[in-house]
Amino acid sequence: MNPSHAERPESGIWQAFARGVRNNILGEIGVQLVRIGGMVMLARALAPSDFGLFRVLITITTIVIIINEFGVPDTLVQRHDLRADHESTAAWANLAITMCTAGLLYAGAPLIARAMAMQALPPALRLLCIPLAFEGFASVSTARLTRRLDFARLAMAEVSAELAFVAAAIALLVMGLPRWSLAGGLAARLCAHALTLYSAEPYLPHGKPSRRALSARLCRRCSDRKAAGQHLQ
Repeated sequence: MNPSHAERPESGIWQAFARGVRNNILGEIGVQLVRIGGMVMLARALAPSDFGLFRVLITITTIVIIINEFGVPDTLVQRHDLRADHESTAAWANLAITMCTAGLLYAGAPLIARAMAMQALPPALRLLCIPLAFEGFASVSTARLTRRLDFARLAMAEVSAELAFVAAAIALLVMGLPRWSLAGGLAARLCAHALTLYSAEPYLPHGKPSRRALSARLCRRCSDRKAAGQHLQ
């Protein structure tokens, strides 16, 4: 066997990894530049209390996104024997959880606002329900792109999301709606991120959810947690 032929698959993987690292770095630089520039502009027009509400919204959306994903991207990326029924089952599970969390967030917004003593919170939380659902639907697309090491499109989604945030927030300021600018910008960020990912890797489940695939995924998560616990000990 020619040694050059044996080295080609490994060199291809390393080239893809190097491109991924480069694209991640460039994407992160672009995201931070847009984010810093946008925040500087918004800080001059908004009150500090508006940014306090914004931080609460980011915290809640982060928690909801983690729940919506249900470990789908990590599980699909790590599987060696990924099949179509794994993807379809993950997509259906994602859809069910996302719809439940969106409904609970919409109905429970007044309770969350009362617990945090923030009267302006319910409308902003309800505004984010549909964008959060879009973000949840894109989990399988994210996993497929990550599995292919297509970090350029993942980075593009991050940059597009930040550009959408700044554009929507400034547009709402110009329209005379400063209190909605940050919440509206966050909604635009979530929508742009999800739509960019889905347009890059469209996916619709073609089969019914499989109990076998779901149980295998749950068993894998349990074994990963057990292995992590043993490693900590």
